[in-house]
Order: sequence, then C-alpha cells, then structure tokens
Amino acid sequence: KPWPLPLTKKMEAEKPGSSQTDEFFVEMMLNGFNPMLFKRERSGAQRYYVEWSWKGQIQDGVHYAPDTRCFFDRVDDGKLGKFMLTGIEIAKRVGDYTAGDDSLLSPPKMYTPECGKELWDRVKRIVRSNYFVFGEAQTHLGGTHLNV
Repeated sequence: KPWPLPLTKKMEAEKPGSSQTDEFFVEMMLNGFNPMLFKRERSGAQRYYVEWSWKGQIQDGVHYAPDTRCFFDRVDDGKLGKFMLTGIEIAKRVGDYTAGDDSLLSPPKMYTPECGKELWDRVKRIVRSNYFVFGEAQTHLGGTHLNV
C-alpha cells in the first residue's frame, strides 16, 4: 500500500500555493512537527513572537544561519482568537563567524508582507529552515535521543 501524500503536497495538489500562505505558516508554528511557544511582548499589546537564535554557536563559515524572530498579532475572530503573521526580523552574521563571535551579528532587519510577495516568501523560507533545524537539533535529537 503506498504512503499517503505529505500534507503540503496534498494541499498544493488541491489548491496551488496554499502551503505558502501566512495562515498555513502560523498553523505550522503552533501545531507543526515542532510546535512553538509564543512569547508575549512586554508592551501589553496583543503581539507575540517566536525566535531562533544561533548566538554563541560556532558555525562552519559555509552555511547561512541567521537569527530570526517572527511577530504575530492576536486578533479576535469571535471564538478563541487567532494569530496573524505581521513581521519577521532577520539578523545575519557578517565576516568570519566561525569563532562564535556574536559581535559580528548585523542589526536585525524587519520584513513585512508589504515588502512584496517574492521577498516575503523568501524570508518565510529562511524562517522555516531555522524552524526545521532547531526542531531537529533541539527537540528531536536533544529531547528524544540525548535526553537533554
């Protein structure tokens, strides 16, 4: 018996582009293979964020590993409320970052849906890559196999 299609392939077959939407992005952050705990901003507003940081990690100088932070606004939908992706900050390392020197981190740059679909989709891809690597390294490897 063949395996069923993965969720994103099934979604794309039924409705092309559906797995690239901001709504699906939020759903995966909350309920994906590595569910994230949203942190509330101190401002008291209905604004939350998740982040992935490589600070203090020695990197190989080949792979691109920026620090990323995603912002979500909680909006009232008449039920429990839902989250909308409103912005993504990316801080990249510049120069030789093989020694784990966090001073080489550039100031974060903010991206929003208003930056244009092509750039916005590219920025979300960077975040999804960080989400996957952190999920595998911390949750799967660290939590499942190494018990740390």
